[in-house]
Amino acid sequence: MELSTYITSFREVNSIYAKFIETGLYGFDEQEKVINFFEEIKDIKKLEKVLFESIEALNFQSKFNAFKIILNDNIKLYEENKELFDTLDVDKLCGIKSSCFDESIRIKQNEVDVLFKDYRLSKSNLGDRLFKKPEENEHDPVWDEYIYKKQLYDWENEGLDGLRKKREHILYFVLPYVYNKFSEISILSNSFLSIINSYKEDGLNDFQGKEYLNMGIIYKIFKLCNNKYFESTTSEIFYNYLNLSTKKGDLKIRKSKKIYVCHLIKKLAEKIDLNDLNDENEWRDEILNNLGLMDYFNKKSNQVEYNKKKGGSEAILFFDELSEILKNE
Repeated sequence: MELSTYITSFREVNSIYAKFIETGLYGFDEQEKVINFFEEIKDIKKLEKVLFESIEALNFQSKFNAFKIILNDNIKLYEENKELFDTLDVDKLCGIKSSCFDESIRIKQNEVDVLFKDYRLSKSNLGDRLFKKPEENEHDPVWDEYIYKKQLYDWENEGLDGLRKKREHILYFVLPYVYNKFSEISILSNSFLSIINSYKEDGLNDFQGKEYLNMGIIYKIFKLCNNKYFESTTSEIFYNYLNLSTKKGDLKIRKSKKIYVCHLIKKLAEKIDLNDLNDENEWRDEILNNLGLMDYFNKKSNQVEYNKKKGGSEAILFFDELSEILKNE
């Protein structure tokens, strides 16, 4: 799921809200869209991941701002018309949907009842013929009438059973939609807005330094290294630190993991700008100084490759996972 998907989904729901407020029209089709929307976007952790992965220098800011506006619109539409939304009889909407076959079933049942009476009458007219073998009644008009009436009844009764099964299916289908989720969506929108605002508070939105590494690659590195090679931190601090826009002590290496961090810095430096050696060296040296690794790096920058060749399992795993990340960026 991408940030643009959130924007499109909220825009569609806001449109449903606005139409309901203006016209009072809200049917099962709208309810289905709203519930499906809620189920799709209710995972807050997923949004945090999407925001982090979506931050790119060229297009993130405009999407970020658009999302904030749409969230505010969603909250405003609900809050200003809270009673209208909260008192909506969702059960009635779903009942109307599930009863769409009721009239057809009623009509078909009347038809089947008539045919059943005709069938029973033709059967009673058979007399002794009922106990004969079918071939013995061949060309007998009373028998032919019985067979015709029976087939007609069976065929129409089968159609009635089909309608009943469709109604059962509809009943099963509407069950997930028999909920009024407007209040929960408003709460969720407020939570999303808090997350959006927290990005500004964390300084991510106000980041003014040079972006050496975009959020796409940093997020993957963050998932690989956080609480394993670095002490546990936040994704925002990690992003700012790797882009040289945070305090020296904000990122700490875990005990006995220096060789992995050295390898990481060496490989990331190669991704900074293949056509600009100054950028590569500038970034690498400042990161190493901030982490207090300059001397260690000069001695141990190739240690992971060495351990990998010797068959060290952790070195092999780290080398391969990091290579896979960088290969796809």
